[in-house]
Amino acid sequence: MSAAPILEALGLSKRFKDTLAVTDVSLTLPAGESLALIGPNGAGKSTTLAMLTTAQRPDSGTARVDGHDVVHAARAARGVLGVLFQDPALDASMTARETLALHAALHGIPRRKTPQHVAQALHEAGLSDAADRSIRGFSGGMKRRLELARALMHGPRLLVLDEPTLGLDPQGRLDLWARINALRTGGMSVLMTTHVL
Repeated sequence: MSAAPILEALGLSKRFKDTLAVTDVSLTLPAGESLALIGPNGAGKSTTLAMLTTAQRPDSGTARVDGHDVVHAARAARGVLGVLFQDPALDASMTARETLALHAALHGIPRRKTPQHVAQALHEAGLSDAADRSIRGFSGGMKRRLELARALMHGPRLLVLDEPTLGLDPQGRLDLWARINALRTGGMSVLMTTHVL
């Protein structure tokens, strides 16, 4: 018997003015499995992820994350998701610890448990020694590891990665792939986009 789907999409389409960005995309991702959307830049991968993660409303079609409709139950769907965006989204003036503490609050992690969650996230990201340094001085790989730690802090069931290795050097890519593989091996559902096979 196969696992219940963590993600289902049927007939998703999205248009921006005269450009049809996504046409009739359907997919199913069983819980605990991984799926990659592979294609060249401009193929509609990021737009598809934006619809699946509630960031953009589809023009047609439906999608459900862990049974929650991404349009009509967007907040519940977001609670199941951990998202690593294509473009970095970090405040360079903050420290890694401050960043993770802020996101713990945004995800409703109780204040008394926040230090433990933050310390664990920093450890898993290999950033414990840099916890109180300004993100401004972080390398690209360190920033990506911090973003991944932030995406995982609230224990999501589905990790969504949009071009996760973009801008990383070869060692940074290897390190990130190793971390993602460890998450997959541990049973995390993963959906990603890439144009690199």
